[in-house]
Amino acid sequence: MKKLSMRDMIGYGPAALGDAVVYSLVSTFLLFFLTTVADIRPAAAGAIVAIGSISAAFFNGIMGYISDNVRTRWGRRVPFMVVFGITIFFAATLLFTAIGAPMLIKIVYYVFMVILFYMSYTGFFVPWFAMGAEFTQDYQERTKLRSYSAVFEMTGSLLAMVVPSSMVGALQAHGFSPSMAWMITAASLGLLSSACVLVTVLTARKYDKPQTTRIIEAPSISVKNMLLQYWDVLKLGPIKPLLFSSLFFLIAYSILISDIIYFLTFNLTKSADEISALLFLRCAAGIVIIPLINWLCRITDKRMCLMMVQFLCAIIISIFGLTGIADGTVLYIYVFFMGVSTVVYWQVMPAIIYDVCEYDQLETGQLRQGTIVSVQGLVEFISTGVGTQILGIILQLAGFNGQAPAQSETAQIWIQHCVTFVPAFFLILSCIALWKYPITRSVYQGIIRKLEEKQNKSGS
Repeated sequence: MKKLSMRDMIGYGPAALGDAVVYSLVSTFLLFFLTTVADIRPAAAGAIVAIGSISAAFFNGIMGYISDNVRTRWGRRVPFMVVFGITIFFAATLLFTAIGAPMLIKIVYYVFMVILFYMSYTGFFVPWFAMGAEFTQDYQERTKLRSYSAVFEMTGSLLAMVVPSSMVGALQAHGFSPSMAWMITAASLGLLSSACVLVTVLTARKYDKPQTTRIIEAPSISVKNMLLQYWDVLKLGPIKPLLFSSLFFLIAYSILISDIIYFLTFNLTKSADEISALLFLRCAAGIVIIPLINWLCRITDKRMCLMMVQFLCAIIISIFGLTGIADGTVLYIYVFFMGVSTVVYWQVMPAIIYDVCEYDQLETGQLRQGTIVSVQGLVEFISTGVGTQILGIILQLAGFNGQAPAQSETAQIWIQHCVTFVPAFFLILSCIALWKYPITRSVYQGIIRKLEEKQNKSGS
């Protein structure tokens, strides 16, 4: 198989930064923004995020199916990346705009805006993600492609973790209100996301060949066909353990990444600059560990690497739950392993998902990369909403008050549980599910050989 050039591997990556910068902004700060700036009650704020995630799952499914079946003179996927790569800027800005209105009106506004955000996000993310499977069919090349992408992704996460707290603080120091400071910050990151997606289009377009001489064709698209496609994909043997593994990991991730802001703010009373520095460390740890994860994938395989690292992180996070997370060195060690647990999933799981595309091609004779990655996305968005809702309910039951300068002892205890025991439990469940995934390196190589044999027979 033809090896990917360094230029193509790097060219695929900027959209990962664009993806991560807005995804991390929302997953990390939206609940905090809604409860402390927009003054929405925690349970209601959790419900808003959950509704957004459910709508994201809906749009994710539609985009996967459409990008597989639409034919345009510019390709199947690039046109969606261009359109929604632009609209994500407006959606991010409006989502982090505080409005002065009665509570019911505010809730309706943020429900609408979170839906708009996820429609734009899935609109560029699903076609871009699916294109990774079309760049190469080589088992190890896919891991390398995702490793380069992971560097961009963690850089985007780093920016989304560090910039909001620092930028909001700086803007407030220059006389801006908290609400205006958050809107400007979100608009800046949204603009960066748009630019990164459009840069990736320059590389992706050569892998997304024109499908027709007409502007657009969609002869086979219907709701019935879409549902049948997804039902067929869900029946694929390898997809089931991946879906459960992703479900449990992303519940853990959404709880952890949202609650860490509460923990640093209320339990350790960190300033905005200190929080930014610690979140910078988390992302930097992820970037540093990427080459090691790539090496582990080579000497074992992708499934085993992901299981080992996630299980190790779950054990270490649980130990911190027993000993407590004190300020200083202990806190730095905790943040380091938090970064490791995050990057290993985003680096390795997409490469694992791509391998299911060839299994599907062998079994059905169809090319359904968009549908397959969007099935994965369905679970990701649903689990993110579930995790955020779980955290919102826990905080409310624990007596969290977003307007109070300090929290009760009970609230602080449960805030700490939600960065230790609760995510560790779901990480272990994720490892158990992944153990049942059947496509190892040798199995995948066998799939490729059978596909080549079929293609040779059909060509002779």
